[in-house]
This record gives sequence, C-alpha cells and structure tokens, in this order.
Amino acid sequence: MAGIAAFALSVAAVAGCGGGGSSDNGGTTTPVETINGVVISSVTPNVVPLTAGQIITVTGTGFEAKDATGTIMPVTVHLGSTTVSSTVISDTTLTAVTPAAPFGGVVDVRVLNAKGISAKTTGDLLTFVDTSTTGTTTGTTTGTTTGTTTGTTTGTTTGTSTGTTTSTTTGGGPPPPPL
Repeated sequence: MAGIAAFALSVAAVAGCGGGGSSDNGGTTTPVETINGVVISSVTPNVVPLTAGQIITVTGTGFEAKDATGTIMPVTVHLGSTTVSSTVISDTTLTAVTPAAPFGGVVDVRVLNAKGISAKTTGDLLTFVDTSTTGTTTGTTTGTTTGTTTGTTTGTTTGTSTGTTTSTTTGGGPPPPPL
C-alpha cells in the first residue's frame, strides 16, 4: 500500500500473565486456570480506517477464562500497545472498538486474560489505512479554447481531443484545462 508508513507498537509485559495465580475469596485461596490457551486465528475486518470507532471481530480460542467458582475473569484487548474496549461474545469470539490512529500501519491484536496472552500470529494483524488521500476525479469539457493555458496536474492524466476533451485525473486535483 503506497504512501502508508508502518509504525511499530509494542505490547508491554504484563505481570502474572499465564503464571500460577490465585484469587482471594474471603480468606480462602482458589486457584485459577493457568493454561496459556489464548489463541487468535483471525481479525475481521483486518483493514480499517484511521478514524476511531470501527468494530472488529476477533476469533480464536480461550477468550473466556473462569475462576474456580465459574465467574468469567476480565479480558483485555490490545491493538499494538493501546488497550481498547472489548466485549467477549463466547470463548471463541469477541469484538473490540478501534481507537483513532495517528497514521497508517500494521499492529498485532493481543488478548490477555487469566489464561495468558495470545502469541503473535499472522491471523492477529490489523492494518490502519489513511482513506482520506485516495480518490478519482473525472471531468468533461466541451468547447473551443484559444490562448495559452498554464497549470500543474499531479497524478496521471489521459485525454483525447476531437472537438471534445475528456480527461481523467487520478491522485487528487481537478481535470486539466482543455487544450
């Protein structure tokens, strides 16, 4: 994707992820699941605009971690190093809301819960793209032009002239003036 700068974001190490843990239930210690079984298989859509508020669906396994009493433990979702709002739908599906991104690039989606943190995979990649700089302008000019026309067109311009000039400009900017 031309014109998109990649940016690297790191996920901070989280103490206690996937290690032997316990929860305190009023003086009794109850062990929690310590299996590192959080896996992301896909992110849909996997390309989103820079604007905030896009809902992505993450599929995989191990999203629901329960303590010994059956209570679902909290889940944290990271897009790169940014923690985002998420909702666990089931053990295999959750949704998350994208933040505004400062520029385009690729980040890893990571899920963290009492089972551990998901390992990086090719299925967890999310690409942010700047959609404000793409577009096509098409124009048609009919008539006769005499004199000198001076201007600059950025992009690719194609045109023909047989009494009518039709030009298509790609890359932003208006069509060139008739010849």
